[in-house]
Amino acid sequence: HGRSAVLRDVSLTVPAGSCTAVVGASGSGKTTLARCLAGLHPRAAGSVEWRADGAPRRRGAPVQLVAQDARGALNPRESVGTALTRPLRGVGGGSARGASEEAVRLLRLVGLDEDVLGRRPGELSGGQRQRVALARTLAAGPRVLVCDEITSALDRETAGRVLDLLDGLRRTPGLTVVMVTHDLAAAASRADQVVVLDEGRVVEAGPADRVLVDPEHAVTRKLLAPEGRPLPTGPK
Repeated sequence: HGRSAVLRDVSLTVPAGSCTAVVGASGSGKTTLARCLAGLHPRAAGSVEWRADGAPRRRGAPVQLVAQDARGALNPRESVGTALTRPLRGVGGGSARGASEEAVRLLRLVGLDEDVLGRRPGELSGGQRQRVALARTLAAGPRVLVCDEITSALDRETAGRVLDLLDGLRRTPGLTVVMVTHDLAAAASRADQVVVLDEGRVVEAGPADRVLVDPEHAVTRKLLAPEGRPLPTGPK
């Protein structure tokens, strides 16, 4: 940002179909990394490479960001239907009817009913807005979702449902997920691997059931200290 280097010598590999959690204290560079991965923040150096995994390529960017603030990401004057059909027409180049049918399919995919199409963001709950933001991101045809603290403003029950949704999206339609989060319990239960950032550098990385159970770096141990014990990891 300006002349200040936020990230330094950051390197990570995200396997296709996996969930990689990026964790760290506030100000460690997590959101900047997420924006760089999605091509929304200019890089002073380095590169982001995306390798096709054999799936048919679609038009549109293969890496898409789902922002933390779904209310701010959606146009308050625009209906959900418009928010979804615009990127669908841009990516697919099809008819208005085809885009409308695909918008309904995407809403159902994220667990929302068709009647949401006519509503505006202010008429939706926080969980519904986050699901609409996910559906709009999926409309661009990505292979990788970069999710930046997307459950931070949600209550625990709603957050759990959104994380369940992400798990389902990894299987159908087979997306790769990079999950930026401060919720170490969510990282432990959902992620295959964990990357720990501190002051713009990767200080530890590896399988979730190793990094969050038997951490090697003092920074990771400090992040885990409020939990009082290693976090249970679950099936991915």
